[in-house]
Amino acid sequence: MQGNTFPIDYVYFENSSSNPYLVRRIEELNKTANGNVEAKVVCLFRRRDISSSLNSLADSNAREWKSCSPPPHPSPPFG
Repeated sequence: MQGNTFPIDYVYFENSSSNPYLVRRIEELNKTANGNVEAKVVCLFRRRDISSSLNSLADSNAREWKSCSPPPHPSPPFG
């Protein structure tokens, strides 16, 4: 690894034995003054587990974001 590059860590946990595992990506870990650890996480969901109205909203926002983002840089030729 170079510099301040760290692997991305994910946690999987069981909310109920009848439900699939929940997935969270760890963004930040902080140790509090009393010794507890707090985690800032990103929640990941499968599309089938989200309502169709929320999926539609996410899709429209993704299209808007994509249209505002700069075009990708071309890949350098292999030589």
